[in-house]
Amino acid sequence: MSFWTTSGELIFITILGGIGSVVAPFIGALVFGIIHTIAFSYSPNTWQMVIGLSLIFVILLLPNGLWSLREKFRKEKA
Repeated sequence: MSFWTTSGELIFITILGGIGSVVAPFIGALVFGIIHTIAFSYSPNTWQMVIGLSLIFVILLLPNGLWSLREKFRKEKA
């Protein structure tokens, strides 16, 4: 269980969720679990590639993580 990929998952979850709140990493963990489960069910040998592509997608489109979506929706309502 304590292999270098485990610490990589924690970094991935933090990047995915963002750092805007204490709740953001929990959202990142939830989304990571969903992506991992779906990717592993469809491609058990290459699920890591799907995880990596989703990380690139988030970094390019949401540099502040998924939590920044909440801030964008909040600004639109105001």
